[in-house]
Amino acid sequence: MNPILTLLATLTAFGLFLGQLNLCAAFPQRSAFGNEDVNKYLANPQYVEQQIDCVLDRGNCDPIGRNLKG
Repeated sequence: MNPILTLLATLTAFGLFLGQLNLCAAFPQRSAFGNEDVNKYLANPQYVEQQIDCVLDRGNCDPIGRNLKG
């Protein structure tokens, strides 16, 4: 795949991931984690990469990743 397309796909997936986390923070009663957890997840580059790989069908998905793909 073209490196530029790969970068654009990754950035798009990351933007969707951040949007999903922001949505979860806005509606904590519907979320599986609170605001503190969102910051913890975003501070973990391995976790963020795992979620991006999940959304791009390049890796395994946990429940949050499956929700992002939803």
